[in-house]
Amino acid sequence: MSKPIKKTKQTPGGYSPKGKPEILTMTTEAMQAQKIPAPAAQPAIITRGPMFITGIAGDGYETLRTWQDFERRYGETPFPKADEYSYEIRFYGGDTEPAAGQDIHVGYLSDEAVAAEGFATVAIPATQYAVWEVVVAEGYDSQNKNMDQWLATHEGVYRQVMVDGLNFAIECYTPKFEQGVVEIWVPFEPIDPAAPGDYAPKTRPEIINMMEQAVEQHVEEFAVGENQRARVIRKRFLMAGFEIAVDFDRGFEDELAWVRGELERSLERIGNKTQPMRLIGFWQPWQAFATPHNPESEAKAKYFFGVEVSSLDDLSSDFVVKAVPMSEYAVCREERRGTAPKADMSALPGYEPHLEIAGDFEIFDDFDPCGEQDSCDILVPIKPKG
Repeated sequence: MSKPIKKTKQTPGGYSPKGKPEILTMTTEAMQAQKIPAPAAQPAIITRGPMFITGIAGDGYETLRTWQDFERRYGETPFPKADEYSYEIRFYGGDTEPAAGQDIHVGYLSDEAVAAEGFATVAIPATQYAVWEVVVAEGYDSQNKNMDQWLATHEGVYRQVMVDGLNFAIECYTPKFEQGVVEIWVPFEPIDPAAPGDYAPKTRPEIINMMEQAVEQHVEEFAVGENQRARVIRKRFLMAGFEIAVDFDRGFEDELAWVRGELERSLERIGNKTQPMRLIGFWQPWQAFATPHNPESEAKAKYFFGVEVSSLDDLSSDFVVKAVPMSEYAVCREERRGTAPKADMSALPGYEPHLEIAGDFEIFDDFDPCGEQDSCDILVPIKPKG
């Protein structure tokens, strides 16, 4: 699956929070030409080992100048890089406050601390990150509301990881930056309720740790379609696997074969699989990602194929993670693919479509019954009316 990383032509030095017409023009044109997908409100969850970001510190109000200074120094005194990405660490609050003019650190990832004149290395411990994609043309703060909501929702379940007593977030500049998209990583770790001084609620909180084993609760059952039954369950998903874009107008057999084959080859690298293990396909309409909506997107989708996990511990960063909050689902068994009455399932008495969870799920017992003539469970997200 690994491919050589394309070096980013547009460096972060081309962006300044105080004046960014050039980057805004670039991203606007890219969005118009390439229809950049809308960033997801919910973050991806990744796990990274210890990271060493080698570069220079600077003032968050002088981002452009700091990057230009770093790039000039690196051109004069280069050091080995661990990848071709660029990283910007932004420090804020915590147990202390950043030193004046020292609230950002920009640079490259290195394999270890670099002892080079004019550079400093910030060592970040192994941890998990909630990762949001930000479309620069919409503002670097355009995902702040979603970040604040996610952190507030998981308060008492996760806590942010600090470095030297400071909260921080990482802006990661990948090749997507050429299309005007930046990743923002917020570090976190689960709270251990048993640890002294940690949050220990007397009753189980409403928001349960997404790292725990997924729970499935049976609610009720209805008649649907022609002689079929749909049961209603409540469930959350925490899944690890792979994802690919498909175009229904062009056929997508090769894409499905690739994503399923990739999971089968990589299955042993996924720890903490829930048992009994089931294979989960998640069809997500392209309209959930495309902005603005256009008719062409109706023939496209993203397909995720993976397994449920109880924890993301030691999960390699090449896996895609899907964390779907608790919801009701209408569940129907398809004995032949494409026969589930999804319209009826999404309109059961007392229920309506749960549009915040865009897409539907198919669940297989093993890799064998993945053909068009094979059976599987179909799950359509719904919610009580009102």
